[in-house]
Amino acid sequence: MFNKSEYLKNISDNELKMFTAKGFDRAAAAEKRREALFSDFADPYKVMTLVNLLNKHTDLTVKAFGGYEGAERLMAGFYPEYAEERVFPIVPVCVSYNMTYSKKLSHRDFLGSVLELGIERSKIGDIVLSEGTTVIFCADCVADFVAVSLEQVGHTKVKAEIKEDISEYVKAVPIKETVKTAASERADAVLSAAFNISRAAASEAVKSGKVFVNWVPVTSGSKKLSEGDVITIRGKGRIKLLEFMGNTKKDKLIIKIQKFN
Repeated sequence: MFNKSEYLKNISDNELKMFTAKGFDRAAAAEKRREALFSDFADPYKVMTLVNLLNKHTDLTVKAFGGYEGAERLMAGFYPEYAEERVFPIVPVCVSYNMTYSKKLSHRDFLGSVLELGIERSKIGDIVLSEGTTVIFCADCVADFVAVSLEQVGHTKVKAEIKEDISEYVKAVPIKETVKTAASERADAVLSAAFNISRAAASEAVKSGKVFVNWVPVTSGSKKLSEGDVITIRGKGRIKLLEFMGNTKKDKLIIKIQKFN
């Protein structure tokens, strides 16, 4: 049987340990109450680690979602067998302002103003910027408060409101398939080819802790990648390695990737 206490002892990352421990408690409560319950927002690494672990070792069905397809910050949903299906408690708050009389507001501007309201970061998901209107994905327990209280971002007056239809502002993440050639299956070689950066830059990104494979940090550029792996470089984007397609006459590896723009 899966020993949760022993598992937690082996986690050195305090943030991951705290999120996982809370996830275990939430999952246990969902089983006991026989109803679907949900975690707070967190980054994909924390959420997917918890999702994969509980799906493997419990009878729960555990899912991840962030409010729209391609979201970065996610919640975990814990669904006991035969429990009533519930949608994730994520509410989009649309924030509009007149760009004629204001500088273009940044992600940091919006996040800072929301946190100044006393909202915990874990209650806020993605913040999606578009021309004149920004969508802030909130846990349902704080969405009404954000919509009523957020009147200014930086020095700019804004109007915040909850909207059901956000398709005008949030599009599905564009996906482009492309074929590249890489020196090998190593992470640094694939990153170099996929992101059009030098091998040295790819290695430096790994050393700096900016590279994740299937949401797990990569510690060595020599790690061999597999078909189906999702690779992220923080600040540059995310790809999925679809297929190894053989080799060129110069023995370069031909790879097919999906690039999320």
